[in-house]
Amino acid sequence: MKNQQFILIVQGEGRGHLMQALTVYSVLTAAGHEVCCLVVGISSGRSIPGFVQERVKAPVVCLSSLGFAKRQGRKVSLGLTVWHTLAKLPDYISSIRRIHRLVSYHQPDTMVNFYEPLAGLYKLLYPRSVRTVSIAHQYVYLHEGFSIPGLTSWQRMLLRSYTTLTALRSERLLALSITEMPASQNPVIRVTPPILRQEMLTAQISEEGFLLVYLVYHGYMKDVIEWHESNPSVPIHCFTDDPDVRRLYQGIFRYDAYLCFYSIDDRLFREMLASCRAVVTSAGFETVCEALLMGKPFLMVPVEGHHEQQSNALDIARHSLGGWSSQYDLGKAFSLSPVALDFRVAFRQRIQDMHGILLEEITGMSAFAEARVVEMPSFQEPSLRQGNG
Repeated sequence: MKNQQFILIVQGEGRGHLMQALTVYSVLTAAGHEVCCLVVGISSGRSIPGFVQERVKAPVVCLSSLGFAKRQGRKVSLGLTVWHTLAKLPDYISSIRRIHRLVSYHQPDTMVNFYEPLAGLYKLLYPRSVRTVSIAHQYVYLHEGFSIPGLTSWQRMLLRSYTTLTALRSERLLALSITEMPASQNPVIRVTPPILRQEMLTAQISEEGFLLVYLVYHGYMKDVIEWHESNPSVPIHCFTDDPDVRRLYQGIFRYDAYLCFYSIDDRLFREMLASCRAVVTSAGFETVCEALLMGKPFLMVPVEGHHEQQSNALDIARHSLGGWSSQYDLGKAFSLSPVALDFRVAFRQRIQDMHGILLEEITGMSAFAEARVVEMPSFQEPSLRQGNG
């Protein structure tokens, strides 16, 4: 098989999609393929963690993209999100044009999309420009057997519509799932294990007694501080996107002897995850998978107003894989137990199989490949009650 060229385009709103993109970058380059550039969609107020630039030996291109608008740095506001999206439409059009210039210049064999809405809009306008494989755990929402818990009918429709938007005209969807699911009736969709980096599989796991906290939005720092003030003897290491921690404190802000805040750091977070007693995190996908792999109890606290995270927390909890809370009551994490050993062994094996699946699907060598694309569907509630993480 000849070496191929790829463009990776990723939603930069949280840590999860970026980590998946970095793992795919490593898998492709290790196999002798070339990643021409990494395109990151950034919404207002967000920035790319420094470790992304360090690990990618290709140009990293930042583009203005759609993202959630927040109140007080913590609560997603649908009204503000719609308003900001309309106000920044000229920027998004400019971003789509730049993607087209990148594709025209590099002429990659495939564009790999990690839930970035600009990729779907680009393929809508330029459907024959480049073969596209879209990867995210959210694509299980398009599986006819998946039931989205905890949302109203209009919230489910909105979530599925946005998910479809990110993958319009994609030739292949990889729906990452913690739990195993039956094959979809839609031949474009393939349910796969999660994508985790090789370092997670080889980490030396221990327990040093501290609590590890990951905040996707820095507005929740005050919740952590309030709990800490009432429980001052519990050691807490907390990772946050707070710009002051990054700029004023060079990435490490020691609140006192037992509470320390860190800017997002891939290597340091991995080391602390391997040695912590328990994890408190938002209800995203990546950190939950990493905690499961390492056998760490975890408590999920969904971002306020973030329907996807609320649903994800309920779904993982209904499989008895972790706990969840609407508030940062960090002590609840200590009452949780790791998932059963047999699940963790099976989960680790599925993760190990994923790198081979990625090469098959992204390079177009998979027996599952179909000459079809994703279109905007009409949604119906599934009759099969099948869950996912």
